[in-house]
Amino acid sequence: MKKFASAAVALAVAGTAHAWGPQGHGLVAFMAEANLQPAAKAEIRRLLALENVKGLDDIASWADDFRSKNPQTGPFHFVDIPLAAAAYDEQRDCHYDKDMRRVPEATCVVAKIVENVRVLGDRGKGDPERLIALKYLVHLVGDIHQPMHAADNGDRGGNGVGASYFGQATNLHAVWDGGIIEKQYGWKLGPNFSYDHVAVGNAAQEMNAQITPQQRAAWRPRSTVLEGTIAEWANESHALAPLAYIGVPTVTWAGWEAQYQEAFWPVTRTQLQKASVRLASMLNLALHAPDACPSAEDYPAFYIGPYVGPEDMLPPASYAQDFYCAALFRGTKYPKGFVGVFGSSAIGSKSALPDPQLAAANDRLYAGIYEFAKKWTAARGTDYPILTGAGPGLMRAANEGAVDAGGASIGYTTYYDGPQHDYHAAFQKRTDGKLLVTDGLIFTSDVARETALLSHSKVIVVAPGGSGTGWELFQALDTLRNKQLSSAPMLLVGENRHWVTFCDFVDDMHARGTMAREKFDAVVRRVDDLQGLDGVVAAVLDPQTGEQAFRALPVCRGTPKP
Repeated sequence: MKKFASAAVALAVAGTAHAWGPQGHGLVAFMAEANLQPAAKAEIRRLLALENVKGLDDIASWADDFRSKNPQTGPFHFVDIPLAAAAYDEQRDCHYDKDMRRVPEATCVVAKIVENVRVLGDRGKGDPERLIALKYLVHLVGDIHQPMHAADNGDRGGNGVGASYFGQATNLHAVWDGGIIEKQYGWKLGPNFSYDHVAVGNAAQEMNAQITPQQRAAWRPRSTVLEGTIAEWANESHALAPLAYIGVPTVTWAGWEAQYQEAFWPVTRTQLQKASVRLASMLNLALHAPDACPSAEDYPAFYIGPYVGPEDMLPPASYAQDFYCAALFRGTKYPKGFVGVFGSSAIGSKSALPDPQLAAANDRLYAGIYEFAKKWTAARGTDYPILTGAGPGLMRAANEGAVDAGGASIGYTTYYDGPQHDYHAAFQKRTDGKLLVTDGLIFTSDVARETALLSHSKVIVVAPGGSGTGWELFQALDTLRNKQLSSAPMLLVGENRHWVTFCDFVDDMHARGTMAREKFDAVVRRVDDLQGLDGVVAAVLDPQTGEQAFRALPVCRGTPKP
C-alpha cells in the first residue's frame, strides 16, 4: 500500500485506446457545459441544433466513433512523449501517421486542439466545419488530460502492459481510460458504448461543485500563446504517467486493485476536473467569451472592458485585465499581428473645408486609405488584418475598406460617450446600420488601448491627424528607437503637403540636438502614393527583403533650406 500512497501524493502535486471512455468524456462535457459563458453557450446550442443535439455530453465521444471508421485520425488523440523525456517536443513527438511513420504535418493532440480552437472561433467558416471542430475539442481536451495519452514507453501508451483489474483481463491504458472511473461509480457500458447520461450528469454536478475558486484560477490557461498553453497540459499529463506505472504487477497479488483504486481515483478525478475547467475556457475563448474577458451575445467585441472611470482613477486590476485580454485576443486569434492604420478622426469622405485645395487633398486621402485597406484585405488580410482605433474619419475609411473586401476588420476602442458609457456605441456603423468592425476589443483604459494598438501592429501606417495621431506617432517613435518595441516599420502616408510641417519639426529637433536624425530615419519612412501602398506594406513585411525595401523608401523631409 505504501508504494501506491506515495505515488498518489506525487501525482497530486505534479498508439492508444480511447481516453477516459464514454463516461469519462461525459463527465468532462457535463462539467464544462456548466461553466460556459452565456455567449458561448448560445452559439454552441445553435451549432448543436444542426444535428438536433442538445448537450455537449451527446457529442463527447463522437471523435472516437469517427476514428473507428477513419483510422487516419488516430494520432489526433494522443501525443507520444517518451516516458523518460523531460517535456513535449513538437518535432520529435507530433509528426506521425496512423502507422507511426514520420510525416511533415503536425498530427498529435496538441496541434489538433490548437487547430480546432481556431476553426471554431472563425465565424467565416461554415457551420458544419465549426461543428466538427466543436466535437473534436470536447473530446480532445479530455484526451490530453489522460496520462496514458501523453506518454509512451514502447508499449503504445500502456496498452502493452497487461493486468487484471477487479477480475477483468485488461491493460494499464484501459484501467485509466475507464477502469478506475467505472469501479468508483459502479458503472457499466451498455450496447455500442452507451451509458446512463443521467447518472453521469449527476456525478458531474457533484464533481464540479467540489472544484474550489482557487483551483479554477490555477487551472485556467496561463499563457496567451495557445500553442504554449496546450503544450503545458501535455507536459502535466506526461509528468503523471511514470507514477501510473508504479506497482502495476506482472503477477497480481490479492487486493492490489483495491490499493491502486484508492491511490489513483483522486488523481483521476482531478484530471477530469482540470479537463472540464480548461475545456470551458477554450470554448469560451473560441466563442468570444473568455472567462476573464467579458463579452456580450449582441456585440462582436471579443472583450468588453467595463467602464470604471477616468484614467487616473483606474485600479491596477483594470490595466491587468485589459492587457491580458488584448494579449489573449491577438495570441490566439491573430498570432501574426496586424497592419495598424492611424489617422485623423476628423477627415471624412467629403471635406467641408473652405480651402478647395485642402478639401480636395483630404478627400483624396480618405479615398486612398479606403482603397488601400480594401486591396490589402483582399490580398493579404487573412495573414495581417487591418487594425484601427475603431473611430470615425480615416479609421472608418480603413475599416470600411476591409469590410467591403469581405475580410476581417479589427478595432481597438474605449469609452468616448460621456456619461452613457454604452459599449454598443463603441464601434462605428455604416448608414445601413451595419458595424464596420467585425472583431475587436473595448478597453477600460485608453493607455492600455494605445499600447496594444502599437504593440500588436507589424506595420504602423500613419496618416495625417491631430493630437491623438500625434501622440500615437511619437509613442511609436520613442518605443521603436529605444528598442522597447519589436521592429515594426512606420510609414507616414499621404501627400507631402500633409507632412511638410511635421518634417520641419523633426529637422528642428535634429538641429537643436534634441533628437538624432539617424534614429528617426531608422524607423520612419514616407510614402506619397497611396495607390501603391499595399505593395509597399507587402514589401516591408517580407521576412527576407523587408529591411532592404524599407530603407529604399524616402525619409521625412521638411521645407528645403536655402
